[in-house]
Amino acid sequence: MTSSIETLAETISRLRKKTFLELAQMTKYQEEEKDCTDGLIKLAIWKDDITSSELRIIVQIYRSWGLGIGQMKSDGFRITTTGVQPLEPGDLDEFS
Repeated sequence: MTSSIETLAETISRLRKKTFLELAQMTKYQEEEKDCTDGLIKLAIWKDDITSSELRIIVQIYRSWGLGIGQMKSDGFRITTTGVQPLEPGDLDEFS
């Protein structure tokens, strides 16, 4: 079992290995609960179509501490038909 931060990193790493076409076929939003060493988390994956040849992939983890209080962390990347690109400034603003 891994920590929530390790789960975030492993999910990003796994997604970065996929091709543009594989990522383009994903649904726009996926969510699942995962049991980690530091507690139960919600893992969400967003896929935004920036253009027909560019996607933004965001992975977010949320760990609730109760009563609507919790911790959120996000990471991601952009991918084009020519390869993976870093996120642009502001890409994570609404996810953290």
